Amino acid sequence: MLVDGEINLLVVYENIDDANRLINLLRNASYTVHSTVVETPGDLVKLLKQQRWDLALVEYESQTVKARDFMSQIKKLQLDIPTIIITSDSDPTATVEGMRIGADYVLKMDEDQYFLLAVTASLANFKQRSKQEYWKKRYLESESRYESLIDGSSHAIAIVQDGTFVYMNEEYARLFGYEEPDDMVLLPVIDTIAESSQAGLKPYLKPLSLEESVASAAIDIDGIKPDNGQVHATLNIAQVLYQGHPALQFLVPKEQLSPPHAERRQNMGPEALSFIQPKRVLDGLSKAILKAGRTEQQSLALYIRVDQFNEFRQSSGPASAEQLFAILLDHMVETTPTAGMVARYNEDTFVMLLDIDTLDEGREYAENLCRNIATKTFSAGNESVALSLTIAVAILNDAVESPLECINQCEQALAEGPQGLGQIGSEPRVYCCESRPDYKIKSEQQIIEFAQSLLANRGIGIAFQPIAALKGDIAEYYEVLMRPKTEEYPDDVPSDIIERVFKTKVAIDIDRWVILEAVKALTDKLVRHPQTKLFINLSAATIQDAGFSAWLKVALQATNISPTQLIFQLREIDVGRYFDQAVKLIQQLEQLQAKSALTHFGLSINPILVLQRLAVGFVKIDPVIVEAAKKGGEPAAPMEALLDSVRKLPTLVIVPFVESPAILPTLWQYGVDYIQGYYVQEPEDDMAYDFTEEG
Repeated sequence: MLVDGEINLLVVYENIDDANRLINLLRNASYTVHSTVVETPGDLVKLLKQQRWDLALVEYESQTVKARDFMSQIKKLQLDIPTIIITSDSDPTATVEGMRIGADYVLKMDEDQYFLLAVTASLANFKQRSKQEYWKKRYLESESRYESLIDGSSHAIAIVQDGTFVYMNEEYARLFGYEEPDDMVLLPVIDTIAESSQAGLKPYLKPLSLEESVASAAIDIDGIKPDNGQVHATLNIAQVLYQGHPALQFLVPKEQLSPPHAERRQNMGPEALSFIQPKRVLDGLSKAILKAGRTEQQSLALYIRVDQFNEFRQSSGPASAEQLFAILLDHMVETTPTAGMVARYNEDTFVMLLDIDTLDEGREYAENLCRNIATKTFSAGNESVALSLTIAVAILNDAVESPLECINQCEQALAEGPQGLGQIGSEPRVYCCESRPDYKIKSEQQIIEFAQSLLANRGIGIAFQPIAALKGDIAEYYEVLMRPKTEEYPDDVPSDIIERVFKTKVAIDIDRWVILEAVKALTDKLVRHPQTKLFINLSAATIQDAGFSAWLKVALQATNISPTQLIFQLREIDVGRYFDQAVKLIQQLEQLQAKSALTHFGLSINPILVLQRLAVGFVKIDPVIVEAAKKGGEPAAPMEALLDSVRKLPTLVIVPFVESPAILPTLWQYGVDYIQGYYVQEPEDDMAYDFTEEG
C-alpha cells in the first residue's frame, strides 16, 4: 500500500544526470524517494516481480529499455504502475504514442511544475485504485465466506442471475433430484418449475437492478425433477449481490427437506475426476485469485481442450468418450504432481492450476505438456487413440475480476487461434492470455463515444475490391470495404470493438461516412472509367433509419453522382430481422434509380422465398456455402441447389472468396455471373484493377 510521502520509484533512464535531477525535484518537494534504475531488459522483469512500485519514470528516447517494451511488460504481468514518460522536446507524435501505449502522462524535460503536478495526480489516482483493490479483496473474501456458509447450511439455497442458476448447495440440488450442484449450474430456473407455478415465479426472473431491489417474498411452487417427478416447496426469495452483480437468493427452509437429504450428504464419497464440474473449477480459480490478493503470489490457469474428443464421441459413443476422458485426466494427475487442481470444465476441456508466476514459464510448461500427450496413445473400449491438446494460459492475480473473466479470456484466446483439429505431432498450440483491460470500453455509451472518436480521428478507412464478370458485362464493379485502422487503436481496445460499434446507432454515421468517401473516390474514377459502379454495404441500423433515403438523395445531388452507379448491399440476416423496413428501403432505392443486393445469401431457412419477396438485382452467396463447394462432391450440393433455384429469378449471382482458378469451371457450370476474391485481386486503397484482362 502506498505510504503518504514515500515513493518506491522505478527509473528507466539512460541519461543518469537527468534521472537524478528528476529524483532531486521529488525530494525537494518533500517526497521520500526510494529509487531503482533499470539497466537491462533482464533487470526489468526481475525488478517488476521483486516488489510493488508506486511510480515509474521512463525516458521516451531510451534504447536500452524502450518505453513501448516497458509498458508491454507491465501489461503482460498485469501490474498497476503509474508511469510518466519524459521526452527531450515537445513532440506531439511522442505524446500521442506515449498515451496510446498506456502512460499516465507524457511530459517534456524541464517542465518542472507540470512534472510535480503530474506526479501528485498519478500518486493520488494510484492510491485511490489501491483502496478500491483493498475493498475488492475484502468483498471477494466475504463472498467466499458467503459461499462457504451456503455450502454448510442445512437449508436448501440457490443463487440465480438472469433466470439461470449460478450457485447452489447440495441440499437444493438434491431437493430437485440432481446428484450434484454442478448438474444444475447454468440451468434455466424455469426448466425446474412446473407449468402451474411458472406464472407466479416469472416476474422474479426479469433483469435485476441495483437501483430498484426486488422485494423479498415467499412463493409456493411445484418443482420438476429430471425423472419428471414433482417436489413441492416454499421459495423464500431475496435480492443479493453476487460476484458484483445483482442476483436472487432462493431459500427452502430445512424443515421442508426430507431426512434422507442430510444422511445422503454425510455418506457422499469423493467425486469422480471425469465428472463435468464447472463449480469446482470456478471455486478453484476464485481461491487462487483471493490467495494472490492476500499474498501477492500469482499463479497460472491452464485451460486445456482435447482436440479429438468430440470427433471420438461421435464415432465411438458417449461411454467410450467418457472413459477416454477419465484415462486422460488420470494421466494428467499422475504426471503433474505440482498441479493445485485438475478438473473438467465442460465436454472437451479441463482446467489445471499451477504455482507458476509468469506467462513465459506457463507457456513452456504447456508446450511440454502438449508434446508429452502427443507421444502417448490412450486406450478406451477396443480402441487406441492418439490425442492432441490446445491450451490457453492465463495469469491469476488480484487484477482478475472474477473466475468467469479468466475463463472468458481463455476461451477468447482459443477462439482467436487457428480453428480445427490439432495435428498429432505438430507444433504445440499454446496461447497466452495477455492483459486485456476491456473494462475501459464496456457500456454502450463508452462504445458510442469510441465510435464517434473513430469518425473524428479517421480511425477507419475504405478499400476497394473488384468484382469480375464471367459473362462479358462492360461495367467495372468494385465493392467498398470499411477498414478499421486497428494498428492505431489503444492497446486496451477490445478485439471485437467494431462488431460492438455496429450494434449501436453510430453505425448509421459510419455507413454515411463510407458512402461519402466512396462517392468522392468514384467522382475522380468516372472521369477515366465511366462504367465504374460501386457496391456499398449498409448496416442493420441504416435499414431501420427512416431518414436514410432522403439523406442519400441530397448527398448524391451535392456530388453530381448518379444513383445508377451505386448498388447497396444488405445482409440476409439483417433483412430477416427487419423485413418490412428492408422492403421499404429497397423500394426507396429503386425510386432513386439505385440498385440493391442481398449478401451472405443462402443461410436462412428458406432463402429463395425471401429473395422472391425482394426486388434486388444481385445476390452474393455466403462464404460458408462457397467454402463447402470448394471441396466438391456432397459438400457442394447446397450451393448447386441454391443456384439452380436462383437461376429461375431475374437476379444476378456473385460468388465471393474465389482464391484460385480451380473452382471456375464449376462456377461456369452453375451459371454464376460474377466472382470476387483474392484470385481476382485483394482489396486495395485505389480502384486500379484492369478489367480488360478478364478471361
